[in-house]
Amino acid sequence: MHSMYSSLQLANMLHIQQQGSSVMSVQYLSVDSRRMAFPAATLFVAIDTAQRSGHAFMHDAYQQGVRVFLCQHVPENMMEDAVYLQVPDTLKALQQLAAAHRRQFHCSVVGITGSNGKTIVKEWLYEVLHHDVQIARSPKSYNSQIGVPLSVWLMQPDTQLAIIEAGISQRGEMQALQSIIQPTIGIFTMLGDAHAEGFASVEEKLQEKWRLFQSCTAIICNTDDAAVASVAKKFKGQLLNWGYHDGVWLQLLEIKKETSFAMVDFQYEAAYHSLRFPFADDASIMNAMHVVCYMLYAGYGWEIIQQRIEQLRPLDMRMQWKKGIRHCNLLNDSYSNDFTSLVQAIELLFQPSRNEHRSIVLSDLSVGSGNLGNYQQLLQLLQTKAIHRLVTVGPVWQQVLQQTEMLSFPVHTFMQTKRIAGSIAAVTF
Repeated sequence: MHSMYSSLQLANMLHIQQQGSSVMSVQYLSVDSRRMAFPAATLFVAIDTAQRSGHAFMHDAYQQGVRVFLCQHVPENMMEDAVYLQVPDTLKALQQLAAAHRRQFHCSVVGITGSNGKTIVKEWLYEVLHHDVQIARSPKSYNSQIGVPLSVWLMQPDTQLAIIEAGISQRGEMQALQSIIQPTIGIFTMLGDAHAEGFASVEEKLQEKWRLFQSCTAIICNTDDAAVASVAKKFKGQLLNWGYHDGVWLQLLEIKKETSFAMVDFQYEAAYHSLRFPFADDASIMNAMHVVCYMLYAGYGWEIIQQRIEQLRPLDMRMQWKKGIRHCNLLNDSYSNDFTSLVQAIELLFQPSRNEHRSIVLSDLSVGSGNLGNYQQLLQLLQTKAIHRLVTVGPVWQQVLQQTEMLSFPVHTFMQTKRIAGSIAAVTF
């Protein structure tokens, strides 16, 4: 059952008067006229970005059946049977509506932030918990200034737990997301690599992300990272920290990796426990640790935790194995192209269970991870692996490779994707 608001109620939330005499009902929000399952019950939010003007799609949304619009200016050919909520800033108004909607609920809300792992921790939490509680969660990676209000709007009268992720790219962004999500429990996944684009320093980036937890009574985090530990120790609520150090809430004792799984030993409340994780790469183990902590906090026993953890699998949209041409297997990690994610993908590619030749195709790194030092680090990492071939695309890689001494594996360099598309048939994988 979806929450329903009248257009008059929405206007009152925004402290404005609606334009149009009809009183319409709204259950859904949309910022994309191409994706509306129930247009007659949808509020279309016209948001202007650098790429497009949402106002240009209001007529299209009307033709599909939308009758309530949140906009900054009303079209000259105003439709008589439509209702317009006119505001100075539609993005802020969207966030205001979502915050008002969030205040209607008193269930637990998990807020997840960090440099990596937000989406997979959210999805894995859903996987282990949805058997027992009704969960609302962020779709895909809806963690931006637009995505968060759309995610929070998915909370409904029967929601028992909400799991919302929040992502930021510069100073000053988290406060708006925090006021919308108002999490009761926080999860900080990881700080990530050392770049701090959009922030004065890595410390400022951490402090900004930590603002999400202002309303939390408990926080889950790994305090083996000294910077995270320094911030976490100031938290006044319940710190559900994990790591190898003494004195943490859940102490890691040993991780024993096998071909396709890992045995993880813990000390918890003066007792010793072990769990079998169905993966052996560090990134998956770290992400699963946050899930284990939440399950313990929620009162689950170790036997149930083991049963649920055993079912966890990688997300399809990240690091996806596919069948390629000429009997090759392809690990697709094109969803993310930052340094940390790439290192994690390389680790997965070289797991012992896979004995075939391994070739790697890399484009220039994303902004923020693209300093030349990261490229050199990647080459150093690949030198330690049994790599069959490296294929690179982009001018930065070409520049780096021209300055690099002989490598232990062959390298094919291309300036543009269309060049590699025309030559790939000649490369034997």
